[in-house]
Amino acid sequence: MKRDCTRLIKISCFPWIVLTLIAIKLVSRCYKIKLIYIQTSRIGNSIIQFICAKYYKDKVEKKTKYFFVLEKALAANHAWEKIIRRNLNIAPEWFNLVYWCAQKLNLDNNLVVNPMNIFTSGSYTKVNLSQLLTIEESNYCETLFSSIFLQKNRPFILLLVRDDQYLSKTFPDRDWSYHDYRNSNISDFDQSINYLVSKGFNVVRAGNLTQKKSQYESEHYFDYSFSKKNELLDLWMYLNCHAIITTGTGPDMLSAASGKPTLFINCLPVKSFHFYFNSLWCPKKLYDSSKSNLLSIENYIKADHKTLSQNPENNLRHESLSCDEILEVVKEFVELKLVKRPLTIEEKLAQSHFYDLYESTYPGVINLSVSKSIISLFWYKNLTKRDTAL
Repeated sequence: MKRDCTRLIKISCFPWIVLTLIAIKLVSRCYKIKLIYIQTSRIGNSIIQFICAKYYKDKVEKKTKYFFVLEKALAANHAWEKIIRRNLNIAPEWFNLVYWCAQKLNLDNNLVVNPMNIFTSGSYTKVNLSQLLTIEESNYCETLFSSIFLQKNRPFILLLVRDDQYLSKTFPDRDWSYHDYRNSNISDFDQSINYLVSKGFNVVRAGNLTQKKSQYESEHYFDYSFSKKNELLDLWMYLNCHAIITTGTGPDMLSAASGKPTLFINCLPVKSFHFYFNSLWCPKKLYDSSKSNLLSIENYIKADHKTLSQNPENNLRHESLSCDEILEVVKEFVELKLVKRPLTIEEKLAQSHFYDLYESTYPGVINLSVSKSIISLFWYKNLTKRDTAL
């Protein structure tokens, strides 16, 4: 019923929206008009879109007018929506219909800004995210965090392990099984949590809704995903952690885009490799249909969301890294991104080979002058099929 009403409203408003678009077309002879859409119901998309919007807002560009369109839906994080509204001049709600109509009339290239453009170019690195929270908000979160956590003289690392609990509970009418290749098991990280604690870190497991707890117990480990939530504290932790280890899910974009050392582990597809984050990347294992042969790096790179979905016609099979494999990569991450050990000659050769293969597959995508991300040497040497030795 609600969907029918929404469709009726759109149809009744369509003539007025068309007139608005015509007016925009006329005005655009003197000024460029661009729409940037921000999807508040999915915080990962929202963060990317917000960074894009802030980049264009802060960019001095004569004769260009940007309208920031906020999704009319229940926000995944209301504190985040408040920050969006505080930093951007949000267009009136009826601009949602203008945006919808622009898409229906295939005006995207001329009117709608694609937020991924600044991510593929690395331009988002120019956006300052250090002052998103006010001093009062930061002080409040620091007090709240210290009241629930451990020894305060230790830096904390966020752990974000994706499963299907959030999407299945939040959007129960939709089948998310095609997304299963992005899920992981928190139990596979127990050894790594123990290792990080032994290295002098507190570890906080982040997340909104998760399926199960880790079996690991320590005064230096806290499973925030099963505690009472505070939406502002969620954001503060992503912005103030020492580093983040993530399987690739939404809120990690806030930490990564803020320059925090980031380990993307069990992440797919490799095609979505984030070149400009201060990060180490190690995907899941990918096999051919027989599950007897690991894929070559070239085929890892070519695999996209469509080929990785749970479709019987696809010839790929994915498998999560084991506890021991995850531990090896976490050790590699600590050495390279936290201790900041320089790359060895072998590691440099692996990076160069990977970048060359990516560039040959997707020409012009990489801006090597600002790239900070590296691929895991452990993955490169042990979890892929290569015809020649490094």
